[in-house]
Amino acid sequence: MTGWQYFIYSVLGVKVPIKGSVDATDRSPPLRKHQVSITWLTKYFRDLHDPEKNGVPLNEESPELEKERYARVYLIGMIGGVFFSKKSRNLISCGWLRILLGSWDEMGELSWASACLAS
Repeated sequence: MTGWQYFIYSVLGVKVPIKGSVDATDRSPPLRKHQVSITWLTKYFRDLHDPEKNGVPLNEESPELEKERYARVYLIGMIGGVFFSKKSRNLISCGWLRILLGSWDEMGELSWASACLAS
């Protein structure tokens, strides 16, 4: 596993395929250079909790860790796809992931409005 792949796995519990790996089956791998596909990540978590796709629905009895992971992916989709979007609105820099997947307390202390205006 690469450094970013291991980091994402350690926080979200998902192994993101990279270009050239056995797991990367589509033309556009989810992890390229230093960016992650937001579309792939959010779809993975949606499918994971979709009963129609044999997933386990997220509810009040779900483990706290799984609820936290889902909340982090939701934030990645919002922040990476809306507030700090690239032209494609599909990729988020791994630098932002380090912030979004870090401590909840540290995220709350950041000046998000200033960061949005600066980007």
